[in-house]
Amino acid sequence: MANLPPIEVPQGAIRLNTDSQKLEFYAQDRWYEMATEPASLFGGEVFFTMGGTNKYTQTFNIITGGTAVNIDVDQLSGLHSGAAVNSKTRGVTMGGRGNSSPYPESNVIQFFEFTTRGNYADFGDLTESKGRNTGHGDLTRGISFGRQSAGSDVIEFITIPSKGNGTDFGNSTVAREMGNAFGNRTRGCHAGGNTPGDNRKNTIDYVTIQSLGNAVDFGDQLSTVYSRGTACNSIRGLLSGGYGTPNDKLIEFVVIPTTGNSVEFGELVRGGFGRGGTGSPITALFSGGTGGTTDIEKVAFATLGNSIDFGDLVEAATYGRGMSPAHGGLT
Repeated sequence: MANLPPIEVPQGAIRLNTDSQKLEFYAQDRWYEMATEPASLFGGEVFFTMGGTNKYTQTFNIITGGTAVNIDVDQLSGLHSGAAVNSKTRGVTMGGRGNSSPYPESNVIQFFEFTTRGNYADFGDLTESKGRNTGHGDLTRGISFGRQSAGSDVIEFITIPSKGNGTDFGNSTVAREMGNAFGNRTRGCHAGGNTPGDNRKNTIDYVTIQSLGNAVDFGDQLSTVYSRGTACNSIRGLLSGGYGTPNDKLIEFVVIPTTGNSVEFGELVRGGFGRGGTGSPITALFSGGTGGTTDIEKVAFATLGNSIDFGDLVEAATYGRGMSPAHGGLT
């Protein structure tokens, strides 16, 4: 199969190379082979945590769908809308807001092991208390973007396999809260957000995960919205729903290895904001959200189109975070 495609092939297109039997994606005038692996780690489980008043952790199966299960993994303290990152074996949350008024921000970093499934344990502390922050990472490094109080441009990181406090990474191009993170194992992207006074942002910026430094401009969202559900594989980052858009069902995507503005992907079955999201190399999932919904919806990364019903959470959850041993930062 020739390496040079027709001129009309769009950025982010995906194909099966019939010579090599490998999936490839098109970016920056050439085809790249996709890194893939089976989405069956831990039986295909996805972990959903930090949702609303729930201290416990729910799981559901990314292959079969169905109703989620409470696995009795409790947080040290009940927090929602923090940053969540993970390795193949460990899930870590950074910061978040308390579950009762006045919803204080927290500097707590806590973790649990996917295999043993004991309750969350202490990991360390962030450099400052944060809520409505968001996170992405690779196998070894987890990054937190944003902060509720007056918005924040602070980026900090942890080393996932060890324990310890957060460390300064650099600064975002725009201070904000309630943005959403996604990326691959090289880049961590931060999209959208809000600052006090409902000053909504459509900015997307990114960092190189294994470096230190300030974020760089990536492009813009189609809509000026925040508090979205995000999912990613090694090529595409998806953003769904959100607050402040004329169409709160909109799903957009970007091609992570390149830069540029987001493009329409399709629509959710149910709109709203405060969703959690995660995925495997093949499937993106969006769960929970405002309005007391238990819905879990899915799309296929390689196609364009609307989401379909996947299953339900044990209990409605808003501002939750998804974790997956096969998400885009790890494959």
